[in-house]
Formats: sequence, C-alpha cells, structure tokens
Amino acid sequence: MRAPCVGGIYIAIIGIISSQGFASSGLVYLMIYNLGIALPVLLLGGIIALGMSPKQVDHFRNKHRVAIRVITGITLLALAPLIYWQMI
Repeated sequence: MRAPCVGGIYIAIIGIISSQGFASSGLVYLMIYNLGIALPVLLLGGIIALGMSPKQVDHFRNKHRVAIRVITGITLLALAPLIYWQMI
C-alpha cells in the first residue's frame, strides 16, 4: 500500500492552499505531482496496449534496473537544490 508515501504530499499541498486562501497556489504543484504519479502508469499501459507483454515489460525493467535507478537519482539530485532554495 502506498497511501502513507503519497499522502504527505497531498497534505503539504492542502497546507499551501489553506495558508494562502486560494486553490490556485497549490494547483500547479498538485498537477505536477499527479503527472509524476500518473505518467509512468500511463506509459506502461500504452506500452502494453501496443503489444508488449507484461512479461517483456518485466524483463526490460529487470535488465535496465541500474539505469532506471541512476536516472531517478540524478533527477532527485537535480530537484534538491531547487527545493532547498525554494525555486519550486
């Protein structure tokens, strides 16, 4: 279950909205976060719909596990200073 992992982000965004008094202040953050959550699921669904079997997808994921983790790590490291300096 992932509810505890994703729930904190929603609570923070609701906090932004409540402190500023209008929904548009947190709406952009909410859209970006939801895109980040939904995009991988949509891409995976599209790949399977185009003919790749779930077994092939799993094989690809296992074969490229290190590259996927490196890309994820680089993305998080790139976001860290932006968050620290409150640019996002």
